[in-house]
Amino acid sequence: MEKEVTTGELLHAIEELSEAVVGGFSKVEDRFNKIENTMATKEELNAVKLDLKTDIGQVRTDLQSFKSETHERFDKLEEHLKENEESVGAIVKDYHPHIIALEEKVFGHSTLAES
Repeated sequence: MEKEVTTGELLHAIEELSEAVVGGFSKVEDRFNKIENTMATKEELNAVKLDLKTDIGQVRTDLQSFKSETHERFDKLEEHLKENEESVGAIVKDYHPHIIALEEKVFGHSTLAES
């Protein structure tokens, strides 16, 4: 047995179907807008990429500069250490006999005296 559908029921079913389709399209449109608003464009990504390249280039330049400056400072430090070593060596050489005598007096023997 088939039920006869009235025009009113048919119109009501069409309205419900129409609302469902419009609601579905609305959800799809909302989803599309959300994706469109949160995704970066190719131009935006290229701008970020260019900024990163610039920043990385600057970091490389800064690092190279830091390495050069550090190397120069270590060279100067080595020079000063050599100068001080020579000065200390000269002082020890000048006062060597006095140091030996003082050690022998205090300790009974000298660590600097040649055996």
